[in-house]
Amino acid sequence: MKTPKLFWTRLALMVAVASLTLIACKRTISAKRMTRAMAAYIYAYSSGTLSREQPVRVRFTAPLIQLEQVGKPVDNGVFSITPSVNGAVVWEDAQTIKFTPD
Repeated sequence: MKTPKLFWTRLALMVAVASLTLIACKRTISAKRMTRAMAAYIYAYSSGTLSREQPVRVRFTAPLIQLEQVGKPVDNGVFSITPSVNGAVVWEDAQTIKFTPD
């Protein structure tokens, strides 16, 4: 009599695991759509799935800084990431901000 009980227990466990797997696979993560107001200033940005070592870049439609500031940190309040991540935010060129995570 132990065999049928063991069979049903295993079957219930397999169904539960399969259900959780299917539920978890339906969730997709994507970048927020850029509004028209943002498109007037932002030319391109990193999106999709990035590894933890890859930098995030935001490229603007026009130069925003003098060439002397390239390679220097971006002023506080210009760039933010939610949820908070430690890293360095620098001007890669006159039109691009680059965030490199720690």
